[in-house]
Order: sequence, then structure tokens, then C-alpha cells
Amino acid sequence: MIHKIFNNLRRYDTIVVALVLFAEYFLIVLSLGYFQSLSDTMFWTPDSRSYRAVGNWLFGIENTNFTIIRPFFYPLMLNLSRSFASIYGIWCYQFLLWILSGVFLYQSIKTVTNNIVLSFGVIFIFASNLTLLLLTLHALTEVTVTFLLTILIILAINKQKYKDTRYWLLMIFIASLLTATKPVYIVLLFAILVYRIPFYIVEIRKRKHKLILLGYIALALFPVLIQLSIMKAKHNEFTISKIGIRTVKNYYFASVYGEVNDMRVRQARKHTKSFDQKEMLEYLITHREESLRAYFRILKGNVLAGSNFINRPNPHTYISIYMKAINKIY
Repeated sequence: MIHKIFNNLRRYDTIVVALVLFAEYFLIVLSLGYFQSLSDTMFWTPDSRSYRAVGNWLFGIENTNFTIIRPFFYPLMLNLSRSFASIYGIWCYQFLLWILSGVFLYQSIKTVTNNIVLSFGVIFIFASNLTLLLLTLHALTEVTVTFLLTILIILAINKQKYKDTRYWLLMIFIASLLTATKPVYIVLLFAILVYRIPFYIVEIRKRKHKLILLGYIALALFPVLIQLSIMKAKHNEFTISKIGIRTVKNYYFASVYGEVNDMRVRQARKHTKSFDQKEMLEYLITHREESLRAYFRILKGNVLAGSNFINRPNPHTYISIYMKAINKIY
């Protein structure tokens, strides 16, 4: 009997995973009152409002300079989903991505390990992150990035199913979408390009239809090319985004400067405004020990911090305690 149940579970395991995630989601979101305040929470954070402003700019609704720090892809998806059903369209888009992320992750682990128990264990870890679950109710990039990363994982473990050229073009395309969502993924895209460019040069020389391959490469890089075009046209900056240097300067560098000069971060920001990138790098190298201490302190602080999203719209003490414990485990 148990053996029969287990065989049926293996046969319909993906459906079971989707149903379990579905049940967990609505149990938490509906029973604890998160969904009832969707209109208040979706654009609660300043970041979400800046994404909305860029989305409105893309649709010709308003003008904004947030384009210098917010790449176009997530605002585009935000406004496309919002155009169907207002904020409920955004929620539906992010809810579906969260479910699909769990399902794709499960399938990936099962493909690699051929172990259904281990695969369910990984999904348990995924589902235990209530902060990520609740981010489906906020207009922020985390759920979209998580989904794109699961696609990247699926491609990575199924490499043998694709022709080499097609496989790497797909990898470049997903890395481009990630970069056009969160610019930090430019590191991943750059690494893939550095690895593949020599192969493409050889392949282009061999091919009769060189323009076709060049066209495919351009399509794979299309999200990044759009972002570069926006930055050049609107801000005369040939770069992906200014969010990276702004974050480093206002957050990390100010922390290092504050530690060296015994002042709070807010006070340190006033003193670091005039520093350019070269001066910041020289300062960080000069104060190596303080730089390393600040880096790991910030990293640890972010991992162990509580979640503001759990306490919107009302404080949930037990869930806050739970997520702090989970973050310690992570």
C-alpha cells in the first residue's frame, strides 16, 4: 500500500509540489490578513515607487530620473501586468513566478539527484522563506530575479539536451534579463561572454552565414542593449545603471569612512559626497582592515536582519521571530 502511494507520488510529484506551494501561500496570505491590504502594501516602499515611476515613463505616463538607477525590465513587467488588472495583475504575475520558481527548482534537484525525498527537502527550504513569499505582495524585483535564476539552473543541468551554440545563447539571454533587472548580474553576464567569445569568433569564421549568428548574439544581448540605449539617450551615460556605485558610496563606503573616523553612517555620507570612484578605491585599499570588517559586518547584518515585509500591514511577532531564526540557519 505504502509502495503504491509512493509510486503515485513519484508519478504526480510536480503537481503535488505545486499544490503544496499553492496551499501554503494562501494559508499564510489569507489567514494572516496580508492580502486584504494589497492596495496599501504593493507600493509601500520607496524602491517600489521608483520602479512604478520608471514603468510609467516607459508607457509615456510621466517623466522621471529614476531611470538612472532602475533598469527597464522589471518596470516593464510591472506596468504590463498592472495594465491587465491594476495591482491585482502585479500580484498575479509575481504569485505565478513564485509558484513556478518552486516547481522548476524541484524539477532541477530531482533531475540532478534522482531523489524525490531530497528534492522535497529543497522545496521545504524554499517554502520556508516567508519573506520571499510575502514579496509577491510588493512591487520589488526579488521574485522576478528568483524565477530567472531557476531558469538559469534548469538550463545549466540540462545542457546535454541543447546544441552548444543554442545553449550558450539561451544562457546569455537569461543573464541579460537578470542584468536588466538587477545590474549586479553584469558580473555573471561578463563571465559567460568572456568564456564564449573565443568560440563564437571561431564559429563565425567557419560559417557561411555569419550575419545569422551575429544576429542571434545580438538578440541574446537585446535586454542589455536596450538598457544601454536608455542610459545613453536619457542620461548620456554608456553604462547599465548607476545603482551600484550609488549603493557602494552611500552604504558601504560611508560605513568604512564612519568606522575609520568614528562617526555614524549618516554623518559620514556628508563627508564622502565629494569622493569619486578612484578616490573611494584608494581609501578602501588604504584602510584594508576596516574595509573588510565593514563588508562582513554589513553582510552578516543583512542576513540576520528581520523582515519589514512580514510586519506589513500589521506586526506579526511570531512570524518575525520565525524568520529571524530561519535567517540564522541560512
